[in-house]
Amino acid sequence: MFARYERDVSAHKKGAQPNEDRRRIALWTAALREVRDVRAIDTPTLDRFVRDRRAGRVVALGDDGEPLKLKKKPSDTTIGADLVFLNSVLNWACKVRTPDGGRLMTDNPLRGYPIPQSKNPRRPVASYDRYLAIRKHADAVDPQRLFGAFMDLIEALGWRVSAVCGLLASDIDLIASPQAPHGRILKRAETDKEGVEMWVPLSEAARAAIDAVLRVNPVLGSRALFPAPKSRQKRPWSRYHARDLLERAEDRAELPHLEGGDFHAYRRAWATSRKHLPAADVAHAGGWRDLRSLERSYQRVDDETLLAVVTEPRKLRDVKTNT
Repeated sequence: MFARYERDVSAHKKGAQPNEDRRRIALWTAALREVRDVRAIDTPTLDRFVRDRRAGRVVALGDDGEPLKLKKKPSDTTIGADLVFLNSVLNWACKVRTPDGGRLMTDNPLRGYPIPQSKNPRRPVASYDRYLAIRKHADAVDPQRLFGAFMDLIEALGWRVSAVCGLLASDIDLIASPQAPHGRILKRAETDKEGVEMWVPLSEAARAAIDAVLRVNPVLGSRALFPAPKSRQKRPWSRYHARDLLERAEDRAELPHLEGGDFHAYRRAWATSRKHLPAADVAHAGGWRDLRSLERSYQRVDDETLLAVVTEPRKLRDVKTNT
């Protein structure tokens, strides 16, 4: 079932999703090694997985035969995401025909199982002051001296880190227009988790960051703005390389790492700082398809906006008509 799902579904996903799927397939293959027949999955099997995963007892191997780096004490959110993935695979399997005309799965044994969820999910927001502290040390931790401009784009665009890592020279249009006075930038569908593709106007800060990148790495066409340092084929940075640079810069700045943060903390900051703007436009610029996701998971309550809510009401008056 997993092999077919990887071939027919995962291989056609965008961005980092195929690798994420492969990682979770390895995790579930290890966790279910004694089950053999997926139709035998039941509540005790799932309960055992949750206990073992929570205790760090699940050991899975990657494609290279080496153990995957799994958290020793994963959160309920992480464990829930593992179960959501399995649920998606099982739902898909219920729709797949076998050579004899039957279904690969006739029923989803995960249906109705309570997915663990964190009561207080970690969704930290990186302040602008934190960005400035990171920015001060960004180029010092990167031999390519590109991480400073990379952080500028993270702060200015609000995109997922994989989309910024995957930028190509051809994604940049520096010609000014009334709609884009500083030029524009393309987010390609294949680098975005949700497959969103669109041109977005560059802000002055984002344009300055692009100019800085091109001074250090003057590339054209389909060449990566942020090429992987050891890639002969000049592939773009991976999000793991970017995260490593971020953690080095945090150490240099003597800042604690944000649990549940990484670059998502900057994406939340970008969304939160634009709460005063129409949500549809914020979602479009930042690459959200679902306004609910933007408003529930990214835009956070802040003191300034909260004060405005309680002190700046618009009084509703009775409508008076002239008769």
